[in-house]
Amino acid sequence: MTLKRWEIRIPNPTLREELAEALHLHPVTAQLLIHRGVETASQARAFLSHDLSSCHDPFNLKDMEKAVGRLKRALKEKEKVLVWGDYDVDGVTSTSLLVRSLNAFGFHTLHHIPNRLTDGYGLNKTFLTLAKKKGVAVIISVDTGIAGHEAVAHLKELGMDIILTDHHEPKRELPKAYAIINPLQKGCAYPFRFLSGVGLAYKLASAVAKTVLPEMEEKIQAHLDLVAVGTVADVVPMIGENRILVHHGLRMLEKRQKPGLRALLSLGGIRRQTLIPRDIGFIVAPRINASGRLGSAEISLKLLLTDDEEEAGRLSQQLEVGNKNRRRIETQMLKEAIAKVEREINFKHERVIVLQDERWHPGVVGIIASRILNRFYRPTIVIAVTGGIGRGSARSIQGFPLPAALDQCKEYLDEFGGHKFACGVTLREENIQPFRESINRIASQTLDAEDLVPTLLVDMEIPLGTLQASLLEEFKQLQPFGPGNPEPLFLSKRLLLRNCFKQGGEVRGEVSERKGDLSFEATLSSQLAREVTPFLDQPIDLVYHPVHKKNEERGTPCLHIKDFAPSRLVPAGS
Repeated sequence: MTLKRWEIRIPNPTLREELAEALHLHPVTAQLLIHRGVETASQARAFLSHDLSSCHDPFNLKDMEKAVGRLKRALKEKEKVLVWGDYDVDGVTSTSLLVRSLNAFGFHTLHHIPNRLTDGYGLNKTFLTLAKKKGVAVIISVDTGIAGHEAVAHLKELGMDIILTDHHEPKRELPKAYAIINPLQKGCAYPFRFLSGVGLAYKLASAVAKTVLPEMEEKIQAHLDLVAVGTVADVVPMIGENRILVHHGLRMLEKRQKPGLRALLSLGGIRRQTLIPRDIGFIVAPRINASGRLGSAEISLKLLLTDDEEEAGRLSQQLEVGNKNRRRIETQMLKEAIAKVEREINFKHERVIVLQDERWHPGVVGIIASRILNRFYRPTIVIAVTGGIGRGSARSIQGFPLPAALDQCKEYLDEFGGHKFACGVTLREENIQPFRESINRIASQTLDAEDLVPTLLVDMEIPLGTLQASLLEEFKQLQPFGPGNPEPLFLSKRLLLRNCFKQGGEVRGEVSERKGDLSFEATLSSQLAREVTPFLDQPIDLVYHPVHKKNEERGTPCLHIKDFAPSRLVPAGS
């Protein structure tokens, strides 16, 4: 059995009853609110209201006024403005949102997203020179640029101004840009630090609207569908402002106003009116990511920019082909990566998995790093080597923030940057082995054996009979779920799992109490199904998310099982 630690949150019965009574909620829902840091009735009302007007003023972001002033001058003097994006979903949605918004304001707007394979990551000096020849006066970077010191210096030499909007962790010294919009930079007083790249693009568009065309401010909200897609895809914390923006973005996405997004939902077989982040994460985002992962993100960007139904259908079909190709490459790479781990990694001495191969596609290394981390629960760095240069993606676990760890290994790295749990790296092939040794030395000083056991943070232990359709309806008020605001996770003991069968990529079954008629449908992964098979029809304890049945918006709960233990045994750490 896969070893997981079950950590059951400590309840607060007194506060739970107070919140339940004040807001007319089920006590279970009230306890879930407490676990999410909500401790007063007023905080609970704010959390449950998703009030868009409670979002912070974009001008609280450092340099926002300066950036808007420069764009106002560009509009007045009819200067060309180039939006420079990244090739992932966050970057593509950011670019689309800003291009759509600036065009609506009357700007002369161009756009560019680098080719992952030929241009690499970030600002490219060659293309910047070409932009100058095209008459571009101002460049706005979205979801990129915070580490582009050389490129920004080159821009200044060319006589162009750049406004950097980037949510990645800045290094000690910032590029000498005209303006930098990043809530993580020193001296920025913006109250919320976790906006995605598209969230910052939305803030910039809103600030320009307030200044240039106040009547357009409400119309900018029509692009919250793009904010929802980019924010969910970038796996930023689903708390505070992100949660509010995604909530309203999902409602906008449900209107299916943009032909490109409408086509992607249709391709994914999403017929439900009510949408959830999972629909973005598993249906919309992978298809948008497909072209950028394998080379150019131009098809994805065109899809999000088009207002033509026929063109959207054609482009979405191209992305579907690309996504199938990506999945084929991913399946083969994952098989090879797992074999490498089992053959090359000594878990007694290595706490960070570093893998490399010359045959691997650089556009898929991030997905493979995530898959390897989920399987082995170790910080993982997967590197594709081409022409002596390694381009890799790193994914990490709680307790091992990547920017700090990579900074201690920077003598072996040409470039690196990203977030606490996800970073990109570039290094020469001959430096991969010393880098591997260096980052493992750091991990040995930082991580102990307990850190390498995945933890399931269980909200409550409840009897199975507590689950009712009405309770699931209350849980909807806690959505959207994501990092920092996870789906409710419960423990119920001495249950029976039976009648399991495989359907698609998952296993379905039936969970019931040992005595009585109460039973629920259940789903679980194929791997977990293999582990639980010897214990079918025997008393087991289950940790699960209660969800609606597939393609249903209400009705009897279904249990999505995350882990189990034979009832006669005590799970590790409980």
